[in-house]
Amino acid sequence: MRQSHLRQIRTARSQNRTENGSFLVATFSAILHYGVTMTERTRHQEKIIKNYYENRDSIGLQKAQEAVTELYLSEGKKRAQVWKRLTSHLAKIGLKEDQIAKLQEDDNPEQLAKLLEKYV
Repeated sequence: MRQSHLRQIRTARSQNRTENGSFLVATFSAILHYGVTMTERTRHQEKIIKNYYENRDSIGLQKAQEAVTELYLSEGKKRAQVWKRLTSHLAKIGLKEDQIAKLQEDDNPEQLAKLLEKYV
């Protein structure tokens, strides 16, 4: 999208905001007029999304390690919440559901920490 189109959209937003407090009408009219959609992303945004999906397993591993630390310290309802988060992180790493269920049933943070060391 050209810079002039962005400038016109911003101008329309600011003018409409001062007139009636809402800039949705101006935004939608600019979208219809210039063919701009909200799903268009900049190269920077595309790069961020690409990097996230490339590193999704390592992100899951890091969050799983953090959750194991919380699991050591938590009790009761908090422990159940940590397990709920931990199961999603373990799935992102690539563990199978039956293996995750077995780990949750054992409820042993030491065993889980040793398992995660294999993925580091």
